[in-house]
Amino acid sequence: MDKRAPFMHITNFPPKELSAREIWVECKVQPAAERRFTLVKDPVVVTGVYLKRPDQAKALAYGFLLALFVVAFLE
Repeated sequence: MDKRAPFMHITNFPPKELSAREIWVECKVQPAAERRFTLVKDPVVVTGVYLKRPDQAKALAYGFLLALFVVAFLE
């Protein structure tokens, strides 16, 4: 049985910017990144945080992104 099959991705990247293989790799990596952000979007984590100033919210966002980076690196 032939395991090759037509596979189509629709993207807004110009064809000269990324090859078909690079687009395929990006699409395969995307669900892993989105799965990590569910941790940040969890209501249990976000509901208990009350910030008074915008700079505190920005600092918290940077902290979350740093934590996600560390988790991704450890995987």
